[in-house]
Order: sequence, then C-alpha cells, then structure tokens
Amino acid sequence: MNLKKLLDKLEIEESAVHRNAIEYFMSDIHFTPFKEIYEKTSEELVNAVKTAIDLLSTSKIPNRRINWIDTSIDESEYRYVKFLFSFLYSEDERWIYEEYPSALIGAYSFTRSITYLDASRVFDRWFVEEWNSFISILEMYKQIPLTKDEVPIFIFDGDKKEELTHYKRLVSNKVNSLDVALTSYKVEGDSWTAKVRGMQEPDSSRLPRLYTLVNSILNRKSKHVDMIVLPELAVSDFSLRLISEQLRNSNIALVTGLDYEIDRKLLTARNRLAYVVPIEKNGRVIHLQIVQDKAIPAIHEGNELWDIGKLKLESLHKSKFLVKHRGAIISSLICNEFLNIDYRQKLRGEIDALILLEWNQDINSYNSLVESSANDLHCFMVQVNNRLYGDTRVRAPFKKDYKRDVARVRGGEDDYYVIAHLDIKALRLFQMNHVSPTDDKASFKPVPAGYDMKETRRLK
Repeated sequence: MNLKKLLDKLEIEESAVHRNAIEYFMSDIHFTPFKEIYEKTSEELVNAVKTAIDLLSTSKIPNRRINWIDTSIDESEYRYVKFLFSFLYSEDERWIYEEYPSALIGAYSFTRSITYLDASRVFDRWFVEEWNSFISILEMYKQIPLTKDEVPIFIFDGDKKEELTHYKRLVSNKVNSLDVALTSYKVEGDSWTAKVRGMQEPDSSRLPRLYTLVNSILNRKSKHVDMIVLPELAVSDFSLRLISEQLRNSNIALVTGLDYEIDRKLLTARNRLAYVVPIEKNGRVIHLQIVQDKAIPAIHEGNELWDIGKLKLESLHKSKFLVKHRGAIISSLICNEFLNIDYRQKLRGEIDALILLEWNQDINSYNSLVESSANDLHCFMVQVNNRLYGDTRVRAPFKKDYKRDVARVRGGEDDYYVIAHLDIKALRLFQMNHVSPTDDKASFKPVPAGYDMKETRRLK
C-alpha cells in the first residue's frame, strides 16, 4: 500500500500530511518501524525524518512541545530520546532538537520495542568500542542483561587485547554437528549493474524468489536446520531485516552476502557479509547481527565498479570474525579473500568450518584451492556461489575420497537448497589424537604437519 492509498483508506487529505507531520511520526502507523531510522544503513528513512522536520521549521505550524510532566513518558524515556538524537544529528544540527523535541519521541515506537537484533544493527561496532552505547539502548528497553563474555564472537585479526576473552567466548566442550542449508540462489548480472549505476532493480523476481527460498527452508518438517548460507551480494539490507525477523524465534543462524552499500558523495562501495547469530539466554533466544567487510576487491570487480559507477571498493573495518554456533566455531570470507594465504594461516586450528560466499565464475581455480584447503586447514569448507555459476558445495578432509564432497550442486532453472551434515564432533575427536590414525578405521586424513588444534576446540 502506498501513501496515497493509505490516506484514502483513512479518509485523510494529502495536505493534512504536512500540517500534522509530527502526529504521524508519533502515531506509529508507518509500515517501516520508526526505530529503523537510527540504523546507519537506513539513509532514506533518516532523510524522510529530516525532511518532515524541515517542513515544520518552514511552515506556519505552531511549535508543539511535549509537556513531559503531564504525559506518561518518564524521565528515563526522555533521556532515551536525547540519546538517540545524539547519533542521528551532527553538532551543528542540534538546534532542531531544541525547537522540535516532539518529532523524536516517535522513535520510542511504543508497540515496537528495540531488541538485541535491532540494537546490533544500529551500532556497527557494538561488540567492541560501541559496547557501552549498545548496552545503554537495551537497558532503556529493559532487555535481558548480556555480558561481553556471553557474546560468541572473536576478532581474529583485530586488537591483540581481544585474546584475553578468546577462551571465554569460544570454548565449547560440547558439540555434535551442524546441519547447513546450502542455497543455490541466482542474482543476475543486470542486477549488479543496476545497483552500481544507482538504478532500480531490473529483476522483479529477485525478492520473491529469495523469500520463497528462505521460507521453504524454515518450513521444512523432515529435519531441523542449524544454519542458512546465501552467496555474495545476495541480500539487501532491507531484506536482511525481514529474513532476520523470520529467524527470531528459532535457533537458526544466517550467513549471507549483502548488496553494496554505496556512498555517491564519496564514490565508494562496501561489499559486506552479515552473520545473524542466535544466543540462548534465560530460556529465550536472542539474535545478534555482525557485519564484516570485504577488504580487497577482485580484479574484475574493482575494474567494473570504476568503469560502470566510478566507484572504489572501501572497507570501513578490516576485522574478520570467529563465531560460535551450537558449539561449532566458524569463520567466513568473501570470494577472493580466500586467496589471501594470511587469512587461511590465521584460521588454521581455530575453526571447524570455513564459509566462503562467492560471486565467482572461475570455479576451476577455486575447486583446487577448496580441496587443498580442506586438508591444510583440516576443516569443513562450505562454499556457496551465485547460481549463475554454481559449484556450491561442502568439502571435508575425509580419508575416503567418495565421502569428501559432503554435498555439491550446480545448475538448474529454479532456486533451491540442499542440507549438508557437518559432523563437527567426529572431526574434533580425530584431531585430538596425539598421532593421527591412518588405519582402515580412520575417518579423516591425517592432520597436516604443523597443525595446532586450539584449546577452544578441545572436547573435555
């Protein structure tokens, strides 16, 4: 429903929108929750709010200040509004708050309480330098308290001080397996070009296909799923919010590539992936979102970004992550980052599975690297590529060659998925041998020379 249809349904004249802009923002009738304007990726919503305030500042509408004494909003909630405002507006825009404080009270969105998932979208670096702000906004909504030690995330190439919390965050004495939904989802080249040029999405089937695919995974009854993986540049920020909401009451994690975040003024584009990770706390499931930047573009990607959109790939943060889910420790890289031997070296012995999100047509080169890395890293290699090119698979360092491809798919006219079973416990038990067994009963190939299994992964 568009705005005009909404106004017609409510029997409201269009001119009334300008006269009553404040009331509309306070009423919570908007389709996108008002709280989402405070997400740093929601540029359109931020601009919409600023436009409404500009209309008020230039119109003849009298200043409608909130009488805080006579309303049900207490002092702590008033501080919350000031807190939100502090990172929405710059220092030279603070006058707006003094003139129109009531415009911001809509951010409270009484029927849409801010959750941990919402707050983790607001703050890009909530797990490190923005932790205090992250916790403050959640305390205002009286959410379940959470400590840093309970967050199953570790920055493996970040600040050395993070090492101090490594074991507390990632140690997992109990682990069995992960059942991963490998998606074969297509994003057309025309969609890539349109995004870079700032044009509308040309593929009208893209979003319906995405939601149908995710729903089919969530609604399957034969067996549970622990994680869904989508390829590089697969999902918009808006679609990620919708999918994350679908996961809210489940223990399912999501790893997906995100559409470019483009800054036309700075002529930059960010290529990112997102983790949406569930945590059980006091009998409830909390979901948290982490965004990871692609550090270096592929050669053809960098050239085409510049030739088509005069854009340069930029990463705001260099951090890569280790994430614990259902006891298993995983990490993810975006496409050509996998070619960086430094990343692979840092991950050796640390992880049970490495997830590769790809938009890659050079599948033969990656095939050799995936197969060798499954042995070198001695872990499960989860590769999910755009269906345009295929070769979505899970490779494992099994001794018997016919077992090494746990799952492998390519081609097809429709989007689909397969479930791959990753026996994490068996892998760890094998790696805990002082000398890797090589007899006929051995499940896996011997660990490579110099392999060091980290204490976080040793079972007790």
